Order: sequence, then structure tokens, then C-alpha cells
Amino acid sequence: MRRKAQRPAVVVLLTLVASFIGVTTPGAAYAAESVPELQWPAVDVGRRDMPLVESPTGSITLACTTLDNGQDLVTYDDTGQQIRRIDRTSIIDGVPNCINDPVVDKNDDLYGIPSGVVNGYWAAGPNLLAYDGNTLKWKYPVHCGNDQGNDVVVGADGNIYATVYNNGVHLIGLTPEVEPGTTQPKKILDIVIPNDCSIRLHPYKDGIMVHGQSSGKPRYYSYGGKFLGEATIDDIWYEKLNADGQLFVGKYVSGSYRSARVDMYDPRTGKVRTTPASTPGANVNGVQVYPLQGGGVAALVNEQKMISSGVPATPEEYINTLVTINSAGVVTEAIHLTNTYSQNGVTGTFGGTFVSAESNGKIAVIRELNLNTGISWPPTVPAIVIGAYSPASETWSYQAVMQGDLGKSGGPSGYYFNYNHFAHAMAVSNDTVSFIAKCSNNCTNYSPKLYAVKVTGLGTSYPRGDVLSANTGTQPAPRSLMALGDSFSAGEGIEPFMDGNVCHRSTQAYSRVLGTDPYTTLQLDKFVACSGAKTTHVLNGWYDTGRNESPQISALTSGSPKIVTLTIGGNDILFADFAKACILDTCNFSSGVYNNSLNAINNTLGGSLTSTYKKLLEVTQTSGAKIYVLGYPQVIADKSVNEIGDARCPYMYESVPVAAGRYWEDARAARDIVTKLNTKITDTVDAVRALSTDNQRLVFVSATGTSSPFDGHEVCSSGESYFHNFDQALNNTAYVFHPNVKGQAAYAQLVRQAIGE
Repeated sequence: MRRKAQRPAVVVLLTLVASFIGVTTPGAAYAAESVPELQWPAVDVGRRDMPLVESPTGSITLACTTLDNGQDLVTYDDTGQQIRRIDRTSIIDGVPNCINDPVVDKNDDLYGIPSGVVNGYWAAGPNLLAYDGNTLKWKYPVHCGNDQGNDVVVGADGNIYATVYNNGVHLIGLTPEVEPGTTQPKKILDIVIPNDCSIRLHPYKDGIMVHGQSSGKPRYYSYGGKFLGEATIDDIWYEKLNADGQLFVGKYVSGSYRSARVDMYDPRTGKVRTTPASTPGANVNGVQVYPLQGGGVAALVNEQKMISSGVPATPEEYINTLVTINSAGVVTEAIHLTNTYSQNGVTGTFGGTFVSAESNGKIAVIRELNLNTGISWPPTVPAIVIGAYSPASETWSYQAVMQGDLGKSGGPSGYYFNYNHFAHAMAVSNDTVSFIAKCSNNCTNYSPKLYAVKVTGLGTSYPRGDVLSANTGTQPAPRSLMALGDSFSAGEGIEPFMDGNVCHRSTQAYSRVLGTDPYTTLQLDKFVACSGAKTTHVLNGWYDTGRNESPQISALTSGSPKIVTLTIGGNDILFADFAKACILDTCNFSSGVYNNSLNAINNTLGGSLTSTYKKLLEVTQTSGAKIYVLGYPQVIADKSVNEIGDARCPYMYESVPVAAGRYWEDARAARDIVTKLNTKITDTVDAVRALSTDNQRLVFVSATGTSSPFDGHEVCSSGESYFHNFDQALNNTAYVFHPNVKGQAAYAQLVRQAIGE
């Protein structure tokens, strides 16, 4: 395997120092007409700027248009046979049956909303239509008004999703087939979402991201209707999702010059990754992003041509650079697409560039090319360059030129490509790159044609093909989760923290893990756990320097919580002071910190917990929420006095002062405090439960014992630690002994087990 260079490879593409595939003879042969090998003969179409929609079967659908000469909606299979044509002049529900924004599922069934001019005004039809071939399967009302356009998508579960307006905007889901005994599909989802009907829908394997074009941050929903969270990046335009739901956005960075970067948001971790994408020192005109399989992304950057670091070319010139960024956010290549063409005496300049990723990891590229004719009129004729690039091998597996006859009697001819970033002008599917082009100048047929160029090794466009083929299973309907408590529930120690809050609420706390998992029912509606919180802060709030936290219990008075979780009591017994002493001094059985914690457990903790539990039950009586009190896991391994020291935690091995028979006493004292703390919590929960039948909603969940996912994963145990050790605490001793990412995942597992999921 070739080792990657330390710096990104910079490749100059299409100076054409080597022959294109399919063009092997020099000289005059380059003046002759050249069309790459096609999968099937080109077919006439009505316009050259219509969106193309591909499916995993290899079919290509041309959207309908009523502009100019117009074009029926037509679908061709992978052999070029027409399998669908919907007459745009026919009328359905009072509007022309012209679907100009169709979607196609993996079985080639088609869905869309017809529209057209009615009595001199544009109007959209009131129904979403579903077609199997030319047969109308069903109609379903989705009208949002003439001034707004619904978005319709096919989900990874095979169902159809659309926006509708009914006293607010709703996201609805429909089965692809008619519900037995009816004439309509079954509605399997109906939830209210923010914004208006112009909201855009982006399906991925686990759900749908929705984003209002005018305002609002992107929001994620499962196919079961569970709100999975909101992206933490904004100012988003022309966003793209990969099949796993990661959001990619090209952004500009202002300064002495305008550069470009690519931001990525991961909905499962809540993390944002930012990668500079433009050449240092180059001013940027535009940036487009194209997600790749595996978490990478390609960016097409229109930027100043540079002759060296910080030095632009003179005269000023802008070029397109194709940048590939891997899943770690590292730029691996920057391929400069030159503006000039010179091959065997034929010269020209490049125009627009269109890019599409595909499911095998390659990048398909189409470029406009203007060839010089050497005569006064026309001085140039258009041509088209088609290429396929593999970031993995850093090679072009395919390059070809589609050009007219430069030496044709009566004048040269050419081929004109529809270049438009905002229309899906290129389709990639099953060894094929499809696009619409038309002959230009001195042609016998000027009609736009659909060309299906054979490019071996290409799969279906990404992420579309992967989403349609995912076969995502049924996801459960949501129920409301509200997470209260202290640092063990907040996710202390796992950066980044949400909104920079002093409570250190982590994007990877167990409640967030549960809330972002589309296959659990728990929808995280309130997350108010706060590092350092005591029982008084749950009941009365926390107002001091740097904090302005309302009583955590107030979160339960709005909405309709079904599940409440919390860890509380550790700070009431001064466990933070105890842990700090274990690290920096001693916490053995004779220490002051040990006795302070023990006294709090024996004398005050029970009453504080009783008041807290009773109040939680009181405010949730109407909703009937179950309240799960999570115990504290053992954080340090069980060590006997005769065990040898461990370099990972020497601070727990030697007590101060060292005395015979007292090795690992700090570790044993720490485990003893956790055991006594959990016992007091368990006893208090049992006592409160015994007070009434309704109090059975209060449930203790143990985090210790051999059945616990924490067992064997303590600090200095034989297994991988699920806790921050001193050397993993980012120089913050407050992080030590708190669950790390895997520890929070273990807590999430305990909650799932407790609620029966």
C-alpha cells in the first residue's frame, strides 16, 4: 500500500497530457466528432435543464416541465427502455399533471405533486400522487397553499414523507402502497414541526433532517417521529447529508481574504468538526460540498490560482479545486482543475464544473469546455468532459471528451451541457453517468438528448443509493425523557459541553445517548442535570456566581414526562472533596474526608433524599412518569492489601503516611463510601415506595454488581476503564472518577434495561 504524503497531494487535472479514454489517435482525429461509449442510444428530450433522478435499479427519470416546448415526465430503465411517461397536458385535480420535482423509490415507483398554470396563475395540485409505472396508485392531500412548495422524500424505511399544513406544519409519513380496504396509503407518522412548508427534508438511514430555508437550525427526527436533536451549527445554505446523517456545510471565512472551510455536524455525538478547504492565501468565490462514504467529504472550491504560498497568479485567475477530506477531518488531496485545454493542436477553456459522489467511493465530474475553432465565426464551440476520480487510489479511472466535428463542412459543431449547481443535472447509477446535452452550431438535430455514458465501476449516487437500499426497520414512537441530577448525569469530563454551560452538560451524556438513538423510545425533552448539584438544587435552584439554574424539578411541570432519570446525593456527602483527596492527599479510613462523607451519609443524606423523591413524585402525579434513581458505580478496582502497585493509579496505592498493611487503603475506602452511599439511596427509595401505591413509580437502578456494564471497567481494573483517570482528565481534577464516553454509554444501557428496551 502506498504511504500517504505528509502534505495533501496536489494534482493538476485535465491539462490533458495523456489521451482520454476512447481517443487514441493524434492530430486530425481530435477535430472529428467524438461521443463516449453509451449504455444505450441517446434519446430526444424537451429541454436540456431538467432535473434527473436516478434509482438503485439504474433507471433515470426526467422531471416534467411546461417551459418552452415542454417535456413529459419520462422514466427510462437501465437499458434505455421507456417504462413511464406521464402526459403533462392531462389535468388532474384541476392542475396540469406535470411533476417537476419527482422522487423515485428503490422499486422505481414515483411520487410527486403536480403543478402548472391555471387561469394565468401558477398553482400546485392539492394531492401527492403515487405512480407504479404509468398507473396511478393513490392520491393523498398535502396542499400547503399556492405560495409554498411541499417537499417530498423517500425514507430509508421505504415510506414516503412530506410536509403538509394543518393548523401548523406537519411532517407526515405514508406507506408506498394502498392500505387494504381503502384507496389511500396508511399514514404512519404525523408530527408538528417548526417553520413553514418551504422546509427541506433530507432522509438518511436513521431518520429525516428538516431545515427551514429561511430560518431555524436543522432538526433531526427518527422515522418513528422521535425528535433526535438540533444541529449546533447555523447560517446553513445548500447543506448536504451523508447516509449516516452527518451534516456537511461549506462556509466562508472573512479576513484579509475570503477563505473556505467545511463544517461537519454529527447528530449522534453532537460534535462539530471544522476543516479549512481552500488554498492558503487564495480568495474564494464559491464552495460546494459532496459527502463521501465513510464520513469523508469532497469540496469543490472556486478560488484564486496561486503560484506559491500567499502569492496569487498575475493576471488574476480563478480555478476550481476539488478537495477531499477524510473522516478525521484531514485534507488528503487538493486537485486543481485547470482552466485551459490543449491537446494535439486543439485548445480551449473550461467553464462550469458539476460533481457527484457515488456509492463505491468515487467522484464523477462533468466539465463544460469551449474549444477554439480557429475561424472567425464561431470562434468557439462547446464540448463536454466526463471523468471519474477515486480518492482512495488518487487516480482518474475514466476521462473522456464529448465534442462535435471541428472540421465539419459548413462550420464546426459542438455539444452543450446543462451546467447548474441548483438542478440535479447529472445522474450516476450502475456504471453510468447520465446527463442532457444538445448539439450546437451546424447540426442536423438541435433537440436536447439524454446521454447515458458508460463508466465502468460506478455505483449509485451517494448518499441517495445507500439510503434507498438501507431497508431501515420499524422505529418506535417516542416518549418523553427528562434528565435531572448531578455531574454523573450531566456528563462531566466529556467535552464539548452544550452551550458552554457551567453545568458541563455533555453532548455524550447518557440521556443524550438515549435521546439520539432512533431505536429507543426515549426522546430527551429536558436536560437539566448540573455538575455539582445537590438535592437542594433539584428542589430550589442554584443561583450564585456563574450559575443561574432554576430548580431542576420545574422542568417536570411542563410537557408530559413519561420517564425521569437522575443521579443525586454524591455532592450532598462531599464526594468531590473526597475524590480530590484520594488523588492529591489521602482518603483512607482515618482521613477527615472519609469521616465527613460517612457522617453525611449517616446523618443528613436520608432526609434530603426523602424530600427530593417525594417532591418528584408529587409534580409528576398527573403525567404518571416513572422516576428512575440511578445508583453510583464503583469507580476504583477492588484491591486487596497484598496486591502490588499499579502505575495507572499510584495515588490509590500508598496511603499517607505509608504504613504496613495499609496498601490500597484509599481504594478500599473509596469503594466503601460508594457502597454506603448506594445503600442509603436504596433504603430511602424503598422507604418512600412503601408510603403509597402511586409511589411505586419511583425505581432504583443499581450501577454495581456483576450484572452491571460497569463491572470490571473501574479505574485500575483488568478491563478497559469506563472512567476518567488522572492522566485522562484534561488537566482538570474535577473530571477524575467521572464516567467517560463508554461510562455514559454504560449508564444508557442500564436505563434501557430498566425500562425494558
